[in-house]
Amino acid sequence: MSEKLRVSFDFDGCLEIDTITAYAKELVERGVEVWIVTSRVHELDYLGSNPNKDMYAIMKDIGIPKMHSVFLGQNTDKHQYFQHDEDFVWHLDDAWDDVEKINDKTKVKAISNFGNEVVGEWKT
Repeated sequence: MSEKLRVSFDFDGCLEIDTITAYAKELVERGVEVWIVTSRVHELDYLGSNPNKDMYAIMKDIGIPKMHSVFLGQNTDKHQYFQHDEDFVWHLDDAWDDVEKINDKTKVKAISNFGNEVVGEWKT
């Protein structure tokens, strides 16, 4: 396990929300390693376009390095990623199915932001 506290956010429906963006920025300022684990597709899979420009702009504002972004696309479930990298304390996501699978199949604590309302106590 890494020595630095590591957390992750889904981007769409989570990290793009101002209050969650502000909290992620606070975490970075406190020295927490913040990542994005998303079902988006990496721009290298597109010819001549950058569909992740909005995400990169928010990452830059927060202070998240580009190398802390994981693009799983639509063919890999997030729980599969977290089964191979369990150094994350928690992952915030707005998809119930991802939250349930991460909680059932990994050691990472998945927190639901379904409907843009975080369920339960989650802030680190």
